[in-house]
Amino acid sequence: MSPLTQLVISAAVLGGAIGAAIGLLISLIRKKGSLDSAFLIDAVLGAVGFAGTRILFALAPIHGETITRHVGNAIVTTTMNRYQYPNRVAFPLAVLLPLIYEYLRQRGAGSRAGEPTSRSA
Repeated sequence: MSPLTQLVISAAVLGGAIGAAIGLLISLIRKKGSLDSAFLIDAVLGAVGFAGTRILFALAPIHGETITRHVGNAIVTTTMNRYQYPNRVAFPLAVLLPLIYEYLRQRGAGSRAGEPTSRSA
């Protein structure tokens, strides 16, 4: 298995765990007795958010960042052509996607619970 495949799988597993934890917390907050199918959707959203962000930043060309360090009597210069800290974006996205989904699901359930809508005649 290639290192890239291992990276994508590990990112998907980590993102799925984050999404599943969000789904579990929402289920506990709503005081439901069991987990519903939204738990799996939350896990998939977390996996897609985390792994997708990591893949996007690995493939997206970003303006090069040059770092210069003094090592002993030599000066070492390194240039990176990709974003160096994708986890700073991937982790919040893996948390926010399931939270947004749960918010929209709750908001939609509230409007279907017998509340009149503006389109009713």
